[in-house]
Amino acid sequence: MPQQGLICPKMEHMLQDRLETVQLLARFKLSVRRHLQIAVDLQLLESDRQYAERVLATIEAAAEDEQLLILTLQVRDSVLRPAPMANAAQRAAEPAEPPQAPPPGSATRSYVFGVRGW
Repeated sequence: MPQQGLICPKMEHMLQDRLETVQLLARFKLSVRRHLQIAVDLQLLESDRQYAERVLATIEAAAEDEQLLILTLQVRDSVLRPAPMANAAQRAAEPAEPPQAPPPGSATRSYVFGVRGW
């Protein structure tokens, strides 16, 4: 008898997400084969971004079935989603623009003494 509660909730959520992705990819592959007679390599689709972009663009252009087009867009969202850590690292590497100082001699308001301090 399997023991319940051995997998932490975060891990269980990750497993559920992976299962949904695998099911989506399986439906996508079979639908593409049925409607367009194109073989899709699922391993390459997940591991090679250029292959994924090329294949998904080809299928999107050729799709005449609404369900196939919906599946294509769902797969694109799932497979070509940028990695969260890569985005955070990229944002951290971008230099932040320093605030611009007003030109010398321009009238600026000082709120040190409130609104009446002007």
